[in-house]
Amino acid sequence: MKNLLFLLIFCLLFSTACEKTDKDVFFRLGSGQEFTFSDIELYDTSTNILYFKKEQDYLEKMYENSFAFMNNGEIIYQGSFHPGYSSSMPIGPFIWSPPAYGTYALKIENWRNPNNSDVRKDPTLINILNQNNL
Repeated sequence: MKNLLFLLIFCLLFSTACEKTDKDVFFRLGSGQEFTFSDIELYDTSTNILYFKKEQDYLEKMYENSFAFMNNGEIIYQGSFHPGYSSSMPIGPFIWSPPAYGTYALKIENWRNPNNSDVRKDPTLINILNQNNL
């Protein structure tokens, strides 16, 4: 009985040890794929390009989905993937699909009302990027 209890506790600890908590997630795709700061090489705030440390092969298949930048489990801002062949104009932040930079980077665009501020320059996002040397 004692061995069974030990085995059960070990299995529970092992199964949860590798999970990312919402507080660790910086960038999330609508498909459920999540990225922490350790997955990101650089976020260039002048061009709004997010560079990954490794190629992300599944990005080629992202034609209709959403994305969000996160801080401690809260959404800073979110947007959508917009197909290049679509005749509609995207509203707010978006990423052209298929992505123009292949599988290692995403450029976040923003067609907005000139009277509104650019959410890609959100002070919370800039502070988090600076804190993590991105």
